[in-house]
Amino acid sequence: MTDLSAAIADCVRGERSARHWTQAHLGKLVGISGTTVSDIENHRRLIAVDELPKLCEALDLSLVELVRRADGADLRRMRIPQ
Repeated sequence: MTDLSAAIADCVRGERSARHWTQAHLGKLVGISGTTVSDIENHRRLIAVDELPKLCEALDLSLVELVRRADGADLRRMRIPQ
């Protein structure tokens, strides 16, 4: 999995957890299964490009905001300004 994919997956997990949502709840908001959310969060499945806007909408974050919440070391490795 690419560093960016892993960083976004970790951010999705963190944002979902901060809201005290189950994987099934987030999946329902996005139109995917809770199992798929689990697979994304555990780096077993990449987030599809068409799922990114739906994830951002469900989490009420722009993609930039979601990525910027990644671990600082990940951001530096990907050369994304903090």
